[in-house]
Amino acid sequence: MAENLCPQNACENISDLNLKVVCLSEASNKCGKQRVDLTSQINYMDTQIKLTTNKIYQTQNQILRLDGEIASLSGQIGRLENSLGDLSKILLGRITETYKKGNPSPFSLLLSANGFSDLLSRLKYLRLAQAHDKKLMFSMQQTKDNYTDQKQAREDKKKQLDGLKITLARQK
Repeated sequence: MAENLCPQNACENISDLNLKVVCLSEASNKCGKQRVDLTSQINYMDTQIKLTTNKIYQTQNQILRLDGEIASLSGQIGRLENSLGDLSKILLGRITETYKKGNPSPFSLLLSANGFSDLLSRLKYLRLAQAHDKKLMFSMQQTKDNYTDQKQAREDKKKQLDGLKITLARQK
């Protein structure tokens, strides 16, 4: 009669670890209430062992998933560092050239132009260069913000991973 109240193999066919942990917890609770005789106590202990084993598997899977996420974030951070470095070099070169040449006044553009169409071409080029510089600065700021976000996400995942490793050590 005690075996019916404390099912020993009730959760064997469940493959999802989360569902298996829930099932084993319920079975363990049933067995804990039914520790009347030695068989029930053995079944209770067996269920507790299975529950702990499955919790360990569950934690190990979470650790593996977090390791993968951290590796992915590290790769993204590396790419962002390269992108940020490239953008910084380009922008620094543009700033240096602009500083060397100075900001051309409309009057100097008018005097140096070989005609009206040349003046319009130079003004158009100047506007395009300024627009490109603005885009470049915006892109660099976005990359920098993304870099900061990715680094924070990686640190959060590392803390979560450390917590899971501590939990796993306690479970074993």
